Amino acid sequence: MTIGMRTKIRPSDINTDGPFAPLFGFDRANYSAKTLVKLAQLNGSWRHFKIGEADRFAETPFVFNGLTSGRRPLIVRLGDGMYVFTDEFVETCAASAPRRPTTTAQSLATWRGARRISVSALFPSAPASPARPESSEPRRDP
Repeated sequence: MTIGMRTKIRPSDINTDGPFAPLFGFDRANYSAKTLVKLAQLNGSWRHFKIGEADRFAETPFVFNGLTSGRRPLIVRLGDGMYVFTDEFVETCAASAPRRPTTTAQSLATWRGARRISVSALFPSAPASPARPESSEPRRDP
């Protein structure tokens, strides 16, 4: 469990418009996770929060539904009634509902976490760079 936000994933990187993929084990936990992501999106960061803040986004009083329990809790309660997101929570949410890339280049850039993918990485038999004509004159067939 990592507390301290070492992840570079921002709340805005997660799509809360549709349902989350079932990566948290059951629907109620997915619903709770989505509610907390909406809170983080409103705050613009993964800052500490109080449970009452999450009530604004829940249809009933907010419940963590297992996100704070187990050997590796995804949300950790601090001594002063505040809660903190773990990197594992953020990364699981991002995997569950990624924001859709707007271009093919963005899709390739996010594929398997790569920042930059070359054509030769995707197609090993392809040349590293496209062949360029030696002169700017049009080619003439003999």
